[in-house]
Amino acid sequence: MPATWVNLEYPILAPRLPFVTPDWQAYILQDWAIINKDAAWAQIQTLPPVAFGTGNSLTNALWWVATRP
Repeated sequence: MPATWVNLEYPILAPRLPFVTPDWQAYILQDWAIINKDAAWAQIQTLPPVAFGTGNSLTNALWWVATRP
């Protein structure tokens, strides 16, 4: 996903994070890593284990964040 898109999308999604399930929070934070890798890394580590049971894993999420340019 291009950073230009995330720059438009994330400010709309961020205020809604408390209202979505933890698994969606993980995906949204991974999206955020495209433009703010360090902050996304920290936030993903605060998610409960249930955030990583629907086809995603904490390992996968951290790998994704770590490999963003």
